[in-house]
Amino acid sequence: MLNPKTNTLDRLVRLAAVASAISLASSLIRAKVIAVVLGPAGVGQQAELIQLASLLSVPLAMVAGPALLSALARAGATSIAGAGSRQHFYDAAATLTVGWSVIAVGLAGALASAGINGLPPRHAGLLGVLATAGLVSTSLVGLPWAVLNVSGGSKRFSWIQAVLALATASMTILGTLSAGLTGALAASVVAPWLALGLAYRAVKAELPGVRLWPHWAWDPDFLKASAAVGLSSLLGGLAQQGALTAVRAQLAQFGGNEANGQFQAAYAIATTYLGVVLSGLGNVFAPRFAAAGTTEALQQELNGALHFLTRYTPPLVLIGLGLRHAGVTILYSAQFSEAAELLGPAMAADVIKVVAWVSSYALLVRGRARAFLVTESLGAGTLALLSVFCLHQRGVVGMGNALALSSLAYVFITTLTAKVVLGITPPWGPIFKSIGLATVLFGSLWLPLSERVLSGFQVLLGVVWLVAVLEIGWVRKQLGRLTRLNGP
Repeated sequence: MLNPKTNTLDRLVRLAAVASAISLASSLIRAKVIAVVLGPAGVGQQAELIQLASLLSVPLAMVAGPALLSALARAGATSIAGAGSRQHFYDAAATLTVGWSVIAVGLAGALASAGINGLPPRHAGLLGVLATAGLVSTSLVGLPWAVLNVSGGSKRFSWIQAVLALATASMTILGTLSAGLTGALAASVVAPWLALGLAYRAVKAELPGVRLWPHWAWDPDFLKASAAVGLSSLLGGLAQQGALTAVRAQLAQFGGNEANGQFQAAYAIATTYLGVVLSGLGNVFAPRFAAAGTTEALQQELNGALHFLTRYTPPLVLIGLGLRHAGVTILYSAQFSEAAELLGPAMAADVIKVVAWVSSYALLVRGRARAFLVTESLGAGTLALLSVFCLHQRGVVGMGNALALSSLAYVFITTLTAKVVLGITPPWGPIFKSIGLATVLFGSLWLPLSERVLSGFQVLLGVVWLVAVLEIGWVRKQLGRLTRLNGP
């Protein structure tokens, strides 16, 4: 029997996964409308703008997201408003976030007007401003959520995330249908603020002593508390976004906006279906990783995360592989056929990626800035180098191989770095099992079977596997009944 602590963690993780599934569905519906209205070239333009916005928003990692969570976890009680308290840290984070957001939006307008393929400079500048304003708005609205999450409100936090995803999808669809790319990006600015009311009510209900409207404050203590995780996030984000910017530049040179659109469709599906879940799970595991007082305690938390992820990821990947051709057509359109081919190798390697995520996230949350920088830089550099080779070997479709091979390199980079820096025992068993499974999945893509037969088998096997790991009560009941009937 599982102990109460394990049961509580399992419930929180499953709740985060359900909320993440809602976010995933909302994101995919939104992507479908954008793809149909804008086509591959328009999706490519949007990808370039979002990439620019992401690069400019990286400095917010110093004061928001995991950095803020880590600082709040180290601060005093929420009800205390003095220096070094969670309230004071929250005020300082809001001040710095607003300050950089203004700078980032201004830079985006100037940089976008200088070079987005197929767009007039003035229009490109406006779209760059909207894309960046959407990302920084999400960061600003996310500040109260951090207070709620670190104070034990994970349940409410997960559902607020789901509601935000629904609001963003609804407004993006309306904006895209009415004003194309401009409307889609404008919606990304407005939607996050609709969720602020929910965050306000949730925090007030559970933490009545918290003041959500910040007082502008400069607090060096906050920067010290957030620096370890924040610097890791900043440097890692720069490495990752820099590599993706280089990849998109190669794609634009190779095939223009069309190639970028094909890659964006595949990359969005590959990262969204897994990334949304990992983001939700990160909200559960981040405080646990950060609070672990000893190496043994950290090892236990990491093993718990690995156990959960290695149970649920393989069946999801199998289902995803079987549905990828139909999924790309349904979620995007028949114009994105190359994206489905690109997705195969990338998705097969996701069973490896989740194992690497555990070690990488532990380095981030534990504030190992230099180690995290090394892992992210090497991982991003590997992807950039492999993309040059694979792109010229097989065109846009070859980018799937680049993503898969970079995941294989990344799992060894993160595991060995975590062993040296954190002193944890490498999970060699899950690593080699995931590599073996990824190899089998990759090989299955080349079987001399029709697409329909292979896809059907993958989906069937994935569903059966998922039902088994979910431990559905009906299945257990029927197995128990059969045991009793066939017993002595």
